[in-house]
Amino acid sequence: MTLDGFALGVRRFVIGLAKKMLSRNVVAVPVDAIFAMPAAQLSTGHAWLAIVGYTLQIYFDFSGYSDMAIGLGRMFGSAFRRTSIILRRSQHPGVWRRGTFRSRMVSRLPVRAARR
Repeated sequence: MTLDGFALGVRRFVIGLAKKMLSRNVVAVPVDAIFAMPAAQLSTGHAWLAIVGYTLQIYFDFSGYSDMAIGLGRMFGSAFRRTSIILRRSQHPGVWRRGTFRSRMVSRLPVRAARR
């Protein structure tokens, strides 16, 4: 654990906290107002605004929590690799095969109906 690592962790945590505040204070207010409207008063524009706003709210919420967790980990000396970025930049096809191994295996699993 170094002072530079701790400072990077604090920075990442504050960025995550800012995303959480943005999603709660800026995006959620109009979205909540639209969801509180009676159905007869909703227009197509209101519906689309609510859909886009709610999507942004979910994104900033999860992204903020992730940044806060990464920042806390960094403050305590852990560093997390950004594997999704590494996979996207890779040109070797073997990396893509390893990265998609789990999704291909899951898609091959048999689907069975639940028994009661």
